[in-house]
Amino acid sequence: MPEITVYSAPGCMGCWATERQLGSTPFEAVDLSLDATAAAEVAALGYRSAPVVVVRKNGEVVEHWSGFNPDAIDRWSRALTGVLVPVAA
Repeated sequence: MPEITVYSAPGCMGCWATERQLGSTPFEAVDLSLDATAAAEVAALGYRSAPVVVVRKNGEVVEHWSGFNPDAIDRWSRALTGVLVPVAA
């Protein structure tokens, strides 16, 4: 089953929107300001700003993006849950 990780930064509105859009879809949130290893992983992917979302399947990265991307979030939410996850009010 795919796993979603959201790498975020304090005060990041795109990070907040990404996590909110994921709703009840299972994901791991990682604060880049507290995790140097995660920050290095994000930099190795070529990103310099948050949020960065990484989707893994069987431990392998299958997709990643930076910024709030509702289309990709919805696509992966459906893949994980079988339904479009509504945004929390």
